[in-house]
Amino acid sequence: MKKVCIILLMLALFGCEERGRGAGVPVKPPVDGGGGTIPPVDPPVSTLPSSDIQTDKDALASGEANLSDRPVGGYAKTDTGDSTSTGTVTGEAAEVNNNVYGAFSEVMESGNAEASGTVNLSDSAVTGDVTGALAATEKEGNATATGDVVLSDSTVTGDVTGGYAETSNGDATATGSITGEAVTITGNESDGISNVFGAAALVTEIGHAEAKGSVNITGGGTITATTVAGAVAITENGHAIAGLKHVYGAERDEEPVGATVTLNDTTVNGSVWGGYAETKHGDLQNYTEGNYDENDNLIGVVDAGDAFAVNNHVNITDKTTVSGSVYGGVAKAFEAYRVQADLNNITVKDSTVSNNIMGGFAEVTAGGTVHYLYSERNNVMVDNSTVEGGVYGSFVSITEEASIESVYAAENTVFIKGKDTVINGTITGGLIQVEGVAGSIDAEYPSSDFHAVRNSIWLEGVPDLNGAKIYGGRFVGDADNLVSTDYEASGDDPAYTRRNYDFFGLNTLVVNDYTGTGKIDTISNIQYFMFRLAPDNHLTADTAVLKTVNLYLGDGGDGSGWGSMSMVGNWGGMDGSSTSSFGEGIQYSGAIRPGLGVGDTIYLIAADNAWNYDGSKAAVEGVDFESTTVKAQWGSLFEQELTTHLEDNNIIARVTGTSDLGDESGITYFNMPISNSVGIEQVKASNVQLKDFEKKVTYASDGSMIARHSKGHHTGDGARILTQDQVERREARKAAWQSLTDEQKAERRAARQTRPDGAIIEHGHRHK
Repeated sequence: MKKVCIILLMLALFGCEERGRGAGVPVKPPVDGGGGTIPPVDPPVSTLPSSDIQTDKDALASGEANLSDRPVGGYAKTDTGDSTSTGTVTGEAAEVNNNVYGAFSEVMESGNAEASGTVNLSDSAVTGDVTGALAATEKEGNATATGDVVLSDSTVTGDVTGGYAETSNGDATATGSITGEAVTITGNESDGISNVFGAAALVTEIGHAEAKGSVNITGGGTITATTVAGAVAITENGHAIAGLKHVYGAERDEEPVGATVTLNDTTVNGSVWGGYAETKHGDLQNYTEGNYDENDNLIGVVDAGDAFAVNNHVNITDKTTVSGSVYGGVAKAFEAYRVQADLNNITVKDSTVSNNIMGGFAEVTAGGTVHYLYSERNNVMVDNSTVEGGVYGSFVSITEEASIESVYAAENTVFIKGKDTVINGTITGGLIQVEGVAGSIDAEYPSSDFHAVRNSIWLEGVPDLNGAKIYGGRFVGDADNLVSTDYEASGDDPAYTRRNYDFFGLNTLVVNDYTGTGKIDTISNIQYFMFRLAPDNHLTADTAVLKTVNLYLGDGGDGSGWGSMSMVGNWGGMDGSSTSSFGEGIQYSGAIRPGLGVGDTIYLIAADNAWNYDGSKAAVEGVDFESTTVKAQWGSLFEQELTTHLEDNNIIARVTGTSDLGDESGITYFNMPISNSVGIEQVKASNVQLKDFEKKVTYASDGSMIARHSKGHHTGDGARILTQDQVERREARKAAWQSLTDEQKAERRAARQTRPDGAIIEHGHRHK
C-alpha cells in the first residue's frame, strides 16, 4: 500500500526593513518554523482474518479488541465500494510494537470510507502510531473519521491522532479528541518527528478538508512533538476549514468553539496550534478549461476557495512549558478567495513559552493570489508567565510578488498581566508583514488595502516589560513597494493611494491598575490611551505610570494615511470593546478621594524621546498629540476634571478649573448637584464620602443641607455626611447581613422584636 506523507509548509518569515512609525531599524520577527508531518495511512502490522478484507464490494466491520491480543478494533478494507468501520481498543498494562487503531477503514480505488472508533489505554506502552479512527480513500470518494484517544500513565512512540481522514479526490472530514493524563509521547524512532492532532483532514488533489478536534493533556505529561494541534485541515484544491467557517459579522459566542488545545502541567518540545487550515489552489471544481495552460498548470485568479482557522482556543496553564510558538489559528493559501484566522483565543497562565504567541496567523505564500487576507478579533492573554518571544494579537504575512485586494490585522486584544509576567519580545495588537513587492489583483487600480487598526493592548498588574516594544498596529516591509508607480488618480486626491494604509486608527493602549517594572523601549501606533490608576502614586516623571525610551505619536491627520493625533480621551464611539467602561480615558482606582487639587499633575507616560509617527521629528502638541479634557471618576459620586498635555516628552494630566463647590480641589459631585457651601470643609477632608440615598440634595430655608432618603429628613451642616470609617463599617454590616440564610435573618428579626422580659416590640415601640 502506498504511504502518503504530506509535509506542512514551514511558517518561516524573513526579515524586512521596517518603514513607518519608529522606522529605520531592520527587523526580523522571531517567528519559528511550525511544520510537522500528517500521520501516514498505514495498514496495521498484524495478522487479520481474511473476512475483514473485502474485494470489489462494500466492506463493513465492527469490533472490540484488547490491545494485548489485537491492535485494531474494527478493520474494513475494499478495492472498490464503500468501507465502514467502528471499533474500540482497550489496553491495560499492555505493550505493543505496532500501530493502534480504534477503527480502520480504507478504500483502495473508488468509494467512500467512514470510520468511528476509540482507543483507551492505561499503564501501557505503544511503539507506533495511535489513532482513534482512520478513514482513507486512495483515489476517489469521501473520507469521514470520528475518533477519540484516551491515555493514562502510558507511553507512545509515534503520532497520536483522534480522527484522521484522507482522500485524493473528494471531501475529507475529521473530528476527534485526545485526552491524556501523565503521558509521554515521543517521536518516531526513524525520523524523530511526532504529531499530536485532535483531528486531521487531508485532500491530496481536489476536494474540501474540514477538521474540528481537541487535545487535553494534564498531570505532568511530556510531549516531544513537532506540533500539538486541535485540528489540521489541508487540501491541494478546495476549501480548508480548521475549527469553524467564518461568517462575516458573527460574534465569538454565536457558534460553538472550533478546535481546542488544553495543556496543564505539561512539557511540549514543539509548537502548539489551535487550528491549522491550508489550501493550495482554492476550489478548482468551479474552474473552466480556460484556467489551465498547455502543460495543465493552473492559471488565472481563484474566486471560490477559502482557508479558515476560526474560533479555536488554546489554554496553557499550571507550569506548562512550550519550547516552540503558540498559535490560536493558522490560515494559509497560495491562491484563494478568502484566508481568515479570526476569533481565536489563547490563554497562557503560570507557564513558559520559549518563542512567540500569535492569536491569529494568516498568510498568502510567494507568488500567490488572495482577495481577502484577514486575521481579526483574536484574543491573547498572558498572565503570570514568561514569553521569550513576541506576543501578537494577529500576524498577517504576505510573501514576495503576491497579489492581494484587502488585508486586515484588526480588532485584536492582547492582555499582559500578572505579578511575575516577563515579555522579552514585541507586544503587538496587529502586524502586517510584506516581503518584497505586493501587487493588487486589479491591474486598473493597483492599490491594495492594508489595515492594522482597532486593536487593544491591556497592561495590568506588575509585569516586567523592561525593553519591550508595544505597537497597537504595525507594518513591516517596504511601504514604497505597496503602491504601483503607474497608478494615476484620474482627478482624485493624489494622496488617495496612501489612505488605503492605516496602522494607527483607533488602536488603544489600556493601562489598568498597572504597577509594572522596567522601562519600555517603544510605544507606537496608539491613537487612544486609557488609564485606571491610583493618582497619588504618579506625581513626577520618575513615578510615571509608564516609562519608555521612545514614544511615537500621530501625525495630525495630514492625509498621509496614518490617521490623526494621539490622545487621552473618550473612545469616540468604539463599540464591541470591554474598555468602553473607561468612558473618559482616566479613572481613579477605588472609592477614596485622591489628594489632588487644581494645578496638580499626574504623569501618565514619561518618555526619553517623543517623536511624530515616523520618527522624523519631535512630536508637537496640537499636531501629533491632541490635548483633551477628561473627567476622572472615583467611587459612585465624585469626579475631577483634568486636561491632558504633551509636555517635555511626557504625556501628563493636570487638574483644571474649580468645582461647583467653589473650592480649589476641582472636585464635583455628579448626580448630586451642590451649590451651597454648607458642609464643604467636611467634604474636602481626606477620606470622606457622601452616603448615596436618592442621589439628591436640597436645602432648608436657613441654608442647611438636607439629604433626603426613604426614612425622613436630616438637617444640619453636612447632614448625612459620613467618614470613610463609618461607610466601611456600614458596608461591613450590610455584607454580613446579606451573607445570612433566610432562616438566620428570620431568627434575628424575631430576636429584635422581643425584649428579655418577653414584651413584644411593634413598629419600633415597646408594649407590655
